[in-house]
Amino acid sequence: MLYFCHVLNATHLIILLHLFYTMLNTTTRRYRDFMTACRREAQAWNGDHTPTVNDIIRRVISGGAPRFYTSYDTAIRRVCHYLSGKNTPPDSLKGRMWRDITERVAVRREADPTLSISQAVINVLDEDEAPSFYLSFFSARSTYFRVRALRRLSGEHRIGRRRLL
Repeated sequence: MLYFCHVLNATHLIILLHLFYTMLNTTTRRYRDFMTACRREAQAWNGDHTPTVNDIIRRVISGGAPRFYTSYDTAIRRVCHYLSGKNTPPDSLKGRMWRDITERVAVRREADPTLSISQAVINVLDEDEAPSFYLSFFSARSTYFRVRALRRLSGEHRIGRRRLL
């Protein structure tokens, strides 16, 4: 541990803090967008029965998300890696996200060959909606209850019988 602290200089510390802040900000935004989508889905429900939390979560994760939830740095690194042809994204939800981003970057670069990979990635992350939140049902359910509990602890929830979320 002492060696690690000795090697870590101020520049490295700033980079690590920036990456941590970016990750925290992206995660917070994803949680907020996910809960907003859950609220919207609960209000728009037109089924025969009162929706359960599981019903709402299933609909939300099968729908789209307002954006891709990753940092620019990570996305640029991954997309460059996948576009080089050395590797393909893994067969998982996150792998599907990287495949979707990489495909969109490739389409943008075909349309405008002067566009750099970095700029194409930034455009995709800033302008495109994601086709999914890329969450499994269990992960989405866990996120829902964790965020709801945090909101209750912070006093951010409204008191009322009809409030689902």
